Amino acid sequence: MSCGSPIPRGEQIAKPAEWGIPAAKPTAVGHGASSYCAPRSRSSSPNSRHSSARPAAIRILIASGIRLYREGLAEIVLRDGNIRVVGTAGGYDEVLASLVTPTDIVLLDMATPNSVAIAQAIRDEAPGIRVVAVTLAESDYELVACAEAGVAGYVTRNDSSAELLAVLASVARGEVACPPRIAAMLLRRVAGLAGGWGSSLRQTHLSHREREIVRLIDRGLRNKEIARELGVEVATVKNHVHNILNKLRVHRRSDAAALFRDGVTRPSPA
Repeated sequence: MSCGSPIPRGEQIAKPAEWGIPAAKPTAVGHGASSYCAPRSRSSSPNSRHSSARPAAIRILIASGIRLYREGLAEIVLRDGNIRVVGTAGGYDEVLASLVTPTDIVLLDMATPNSVAIAQAIRDEAPGIRVVAVTLAESDYELVACAEAGVAGYVTRNDSSAELLAVLASVARGEVACPPRIAAMLLRRVAGLAGGWGSSLRQTHLSHREREIVRLIDRGLRNKEIARELGVEVATVKNHVHNILNKLRVHRRSDAAALFRDGVTRPSPA
């Protein structure tokens, strides 16, 4: 039959399946309408060896207790054409509820209440998702807490938007990204742990009064009770406790008491 010949009455046009081509599935268009999509050619398959498709976008969830801050971070990261913001969350429960959406990185504002607990929950509940901590205060305590929670990237308050995007790209490649000062501090902590927790603290000297107070803390006494026991003002006890925590480089009274029990402290020389 020639291309221009009419189709004789009673004959049917061969169906696509008879030509060896799979029939296209209908796709909804408009309200209730449908049309047929052309079958995808073999060369356009995403699994094609010669495919030139762009790499998959980095899917980011932004978590901050401040809405304006969440929106500002979203505007910054979307400047990178390879980043897609899959959602925002304002707190612990919202973050965990949002993890059902496929996500690569959670950009976590560390000023958010329970931010360290959020990072720990992500590590435990969704270990495939990486966390980047932003607006970090850079205190040793916060940095160590972030590292223990499995944070993979750090952005300080003084970093630029370009540095933020660079950290996100590094973390998406499976790297750990942090400024040199933070890296140096973490390495010092690791070295200290390798040599024994108390090795760098055993030279810590406490005054006779400070040792008395630590001993009373270990007995479970509070500041008012310690003041009554020693016959001093509560404000004096608070000052001593502050000095003790600084000398022992801990943040909790219970940690100071534990070091005292372990013999890490010793009296100051006369």
